[in-house]
Amino acid sequence: MKSEIIQAGTLLISQPEPGDPRFETSVSLICDHDKEGSFALTLNKPTELFINIEDFSISDSYSNKSDYPLWLGGPVQIDQCFFLFQSNHTIENAEEIIPGLFLSSSQETLKQLLHSHEYTELKIKFFIGYAGWSFYQLDCEVSYGWWLLAEGNKNSPFPSIPSKQWLNSLKSIDENLFIKGQSFLDSQ
Repeated sequence: MKSEIIQAGTLLISQPEPGDPRFETSVSLICDHDKEGSFALTLNKPTELFINIEDFSISDSYSNKSDYPLWLGGPVQIDQCFFLFQSNHTIENAEEIIPGLFLSSSQETLKQLLHSHEYTELKIKFFIGYAGWSFYQLDCEVSYGWWLLAEGNKNSPFPSIPSKQWLNSLKSIDENLFIKGQSFLDSQ
């Protein structure tokens, strides 16, 4: 479903054409959009790194069930870690983006989650960095047609096939965008 308003929970989908290589074929979740600017996490840019959720250490190999893939949330502050997770309860030091989906960067929040869930039950995704825009910058970029908007939900960060998230997002807006996106990928 297409969205006309930029707000927390909106998906920001890059157009199927050459543009900023940092955001090419990207799907980002708007976490905050106000008079201070916009903050988003890019959902579909994997790194080759893993984060251990018990000690918050980062490595380049998967070693046990407490290691999770680390995603590139965007080009800003790539030395900072954020995580999105689903919960039916309000969690301390976490911001509810949309009902049931929370954002945090707090190790204490992560510890609280780990004590309340089994690893297999916890829907969580880790990011380094974020995407950010100054006040009105993102609104201008959307009005120039650089981005498409779609309504997100608490499952948006957790697609079954992350590598297909961009194409599937285009398809959810318009079949012709999907065809254009596929042509763009084929030309790469």
